[in-house]
Amino acid sequence: MRLTRDTSPKMKDALPNPNVNEVPDVDVSEGDVLTKLGTVADRQDMLRMGRKQELRRQFQFWSITGWAVIMACSWEFAVINIVVTLKNGGKAGSIWELIFTVFGMLFVTLIRAGFAEMASMAPTVRICGQLGNINAQQVTALMNLAHPIFVPALWQTSLLPLSILLLVILTNTIIFRKLPVIELVLTILHVLGFIAFVSVLWATADRGSAHDVFTSFDGTGWPSASLAFLTGVTGPVNCFVNADSSVHLGEEIRDAAYVLPRSMVVTAISNYILSLCVVVTLVFCLGDIDAVLGSSIGQPYLAVILNATHSRAVTMVFGVVVLVLVVACSVNGATAASRLLWSFARDGGPPFSAWLAKVRPGWDM
Repeated sequence: MRLTRDTSPKMKDALPNPNVNEVPDVDVSEGDVLTKLGTVADRQDMLRMGRKQELRRQFQFWSITGWAVIMACSWEFAVINIVVTLKNGGKAGSIWELIFTVFGMLFVTLIRAGFAEMASMAPTVRICGQLGNINAQQVTALMNLAHPIFVPALWQTSLLPLSILLLVILTNTIIFRKLPVIELVLTILHVLGFIAFVSVLWATADRGSAHDVFTSFDGTGWPSASLAFLTGVTGPVNCFVNADSSVHLGEEIRDAAYVLPRSMVVTAISNYILSLCVVVTLVFCLGDIDAVLGSSIGQPYLAVILNATHSRAVTMVFGVVVLVLVVACSVNGATAASRLLWSFARDGGPPFSAWLAKVRPGWDM
């Protein structure tokens, strides 16, 4: 299959560099078109922006949306960060702080809609976003759950981040071409885990009253409940900061101008819905707030599940699901960070830019 460029006057005028139009036609196979160069629209976008297609366009709508959803880990971070909101606002604070954050993020979504429009016009890597982090306390909580008398040694807690780092490197190098499939599997786990979490708690836990859940604010330790409320907002914010992360892989998305903006909007909306549902469920099924916060497990959401199901095995399963998805968030964060550094180096920003911006032929990543 032979690719040709759009050489219409309109296309020529859009080219920022007139020499780009002098690039010779390229003979490629149909498979290469799908995975490396993308669609004709992708190729024209790259020509218009004066960019060379160096990365492989292996993501499509569902795989890149799944990647962004896992990058955000919305409901997973919502249950992890419930400890922040419970200590800074109580039961009602946990819900209203999330609603307050979602309301604020709706305005951010409008801004993201502008980003989405920009992404449709220039679907390339941008220098923005955050790196997802691993909450090492999840592993400690699972250890405490499985072996209450076990105390990890310092060398064990030191090797844990290194093992996760090796997994991140492995995923982003050797098996990176399998990442779209992996993201789809993880997205299914993300959705099924959410459904199971909500269903199990509503079916097994003793539920509190709506009056208690929505009106019992707790500002203990703060001069006022308002100050506690504003401090607790820092917890829910972490659930929504990465909804626009798919833009970091803009040059690896097939038909990016169409897929990328839609993926950003779908990711943001799904994050809001899942986080709100899981926090309302968790607070309704919380029980004694002091007992949950003081649990030896170390993670309130695991204590709630254990109190509701009376099964360490079931609680372990939920803990492992959350841990796997948070680790996947770290993998995706490293993917995004590497693209940001590469994009910056391509523009000659950091030291050793020529080396950092080099993409090995055949690897295309």
